[in-house]
Amino acid sequence: MSYKSDEYADSPEEEFTIKKEEYNKQANAVQDKLHAQFEKQDMVEVLRLVAKSGVRYGLGIAKVKNCYKISRTPKKVEEKEYDEFGEEIVTYGKKIEEKVADFYAGLEMKSWTEIYFDPRYNRLEDMPAIIELKNNIRLSYFTQHPDKKKFMNIDKLVELVNVSNNIDTYKERLLSLLGINYKDQKIIKTNTLDIKCFYGYYDFSDKDDATGERLYEIWTVNDTVVIYCNEISFIPFEDFRVFEDTEQYFPT
Repeated sequence: MSYKSDEYADSPEEEFTIKKEEYNKQANAVQDKLHAQFEKQDMVEVLRLVAKSGVRYGLGIAKVKNCYKISRTPKKVEEKEYDEFGEEIVTYGKKIEEKVADFYAGLEMKSWTEIYFDPRYNRLEDMPAIIELKNNIRLSYFTQHPDKKKFMNIDKLVELVNVSNNIDTYKERLLSLLGINYKDQKIIKTNTLDIKCFYGYYDFSDKDDATGERLYEIWTVNDTVVIYCNEISFIPFEDFRVFEDTEQYFPT
């Protein structure tokens, strides 16, 4: 006994034709979605910058990143105050409520000056690790991030920022919070955070046979605070080479 859905015809040829039409509709829907995202993010300009970098330096690099579309809605908020006689006074104000309206993948052009990589490897995907540099990041990027729950040690970071104007207090907090002695590291300030994003293999276990080695994404702030750590499935960088030998710049 066999079961066949009523939506398909009895003839194998007709059933194949119907399935093919359904698959084509699904493929067209995916294509339309990707095309809309491509235009929304102005991906043509990103690819143009990557191509220019490739022509100039022989190497073009792009990073796959997560993009958020934030919806901001004004809302009426009730606020309670008390007068000098202790009587309650109700006033109304306006508050902007932020929500993540859309989430999608995008591309970001990266200069070779913004990453550390091993030039002995021909492809980025073959490298055991890549370090990305981000300079002058604001503290609000972490405290107001749409997905800020993924970050760690934000409270320690904020406390170090609050005492950054007093070097003696900063040294004490650095030692008490993180167990690090101050040795001329760059002081953590509100609008000038330097982030290093490590993408590569690391072993957090105590084993000597490297069986605990996994692919991780780890962020540090000013070489002091670990702000993010998570296991990943791939290193989110892609590259293309315009010249066969990037040291001598022989065009292909």
